[in-house]
Amino acid sequence: MSRDISKGKPKRPAKESAPGWLDRLKLVWLRMQRNGAGVGSATESATPRNTQTDQSEAVLLRAALKGVLDQHASSRSVLVHLTVLEKALGRHGLSALDELPHDVLRRAMSQLETLVSDWSPGNLAALRARLTASLIKRGRANDRRRTSERLADFQDSRQLQVKDVSVSTFMEANARWQHSLTGQKL
Repeated sequence: MSRDISKGKPKRPAKESAPGWLDRLKLVWLRMQRNGAGVGSATESATPRNTQTDQSEAVLLRAALKGVLDQHASSRSVLVHLTVLEKALGRHGLSALDELPHDVLRRAMSQLETLVSDWSPGNLAALRARLTASLIKRGRANDRRRTSERLADFQDSRQLQVKDVSVSTFMEANARWQHSLTGQKL
């Protein structure tokens, strides 16, 4: 810790970096900015990802999303994930659905389902279908990970497995745990 010369008290250390999801969101945003500016890597395919039909569909989907967000005055400041999706669709077209992180798309889908009660406008239904397809495609890719990798990753509380056991099973497990710590016989 450094000292504040004027008061003689130690300074508090600077706050840790932003939460992990915010860092990932910033990295995705920067990557999308870089790719949009034509500074992509040489390994990327030379064919453009956005065809004319994809661009026109992205414009229609973005317009539908914009209409939903415009209905509520402060929705863009509250529904951040939908706002990120709207901007990404405007800048990168349908390829934004492939480039945005899975968590951002999942939360955007959740926010959209919360906000929209009438899916009859065709473009809202198409946006929902595109988001669902992208989430399913990524979900299958994530399911390909081995079970041991999924169980060893404890960053998400949803992966914790809890089940009820009898008292005798608990007492036996507790005794084994104490034995592993202290080395005492069972």
